[in-house]
Amino acid sequence: MKKQLKEVFLKIKELEDINSNKLYEEELHEKMEKEEQKFRLEEMHKIGLLGLSENSRELDKIILGLSVGSLGFLLSFFLKDYSFNTDIYNLTLFIFILSIISYAYSIWTILNVFYINNEYYKKIIAFRAGDSSWDIEKLEEKMEILDKKVRYSFFFSILISALFIISIAINKNIETKEKNINEKKIEKVIENVK
Repeated sequence: MKKQLKEVFLKIKELEDINSNKLYEEELHEKMEKEEQKFRLEEMHKIGLLGLSENSRELDKIILGLSVGSLGFLLSFFLKDYSFNTDIYNLTLFIFILSIISYAYSIWTILNVFYINNEYYKKIIAFRAGDSSWDIEKLEEKMEILDKKVRYSFFFSILISALFIISIAINKNIETKEKNINEKKIEKVIENVK
C-alpha cells in the first residue's frame, strides 16, 4: 500500500509538474506576445516618425524649389514683358518688389528650417548620450514657429505673384488700347491729309 501511495503521489507530482510547465509555458507565451506587440508598436512609432520627418523635409524641399523657380519666372516675366510707360507702372513695380521680397523671405525661412532640423537631430543624439532635453524643447518650439512662417510666407508670395501677373495683364491691356487709339489717330490724320 505504501508503494501504491508512493506511486499515486509521484503521479500527482508528475501531473502538477506538467500543469506547472503548461502554466509556465502559457505565461511565457503571453509575455512573448506582449513583448512582440510592444516591439511592433515601437517600430510602427519609429516608422511613423521617420515618415512624418521625411514628409516634412520633402515638403520644405518642394516649397524651396517652387520659391526659387517663381523668383526666376517673375524676374524674366518682368524684364521681358513689361512696359515702363503706363499709368500703373508704380503699382506694378511695388507689387513686383513685394513678391520678390516675399519669395526671398520664404527661401530664407526654409533654409533656416533645414538648419534647425539639423541642430535638432544633433540634440537628439546628444540627449541619448545623457544631455538635458531643454535644448530639444526649445528647438521644437522654433521648428513649429518656422513651419508656420514657411507656410504663410509661401502662400503670401503666391498671392502677391498672382496680383503681379494681374497687374501685368492690365498693363498690357492698357498698352494695347493706347496703341489702337494711336493707330486710329494716325489713320485719321492720313485720311485728312489726302
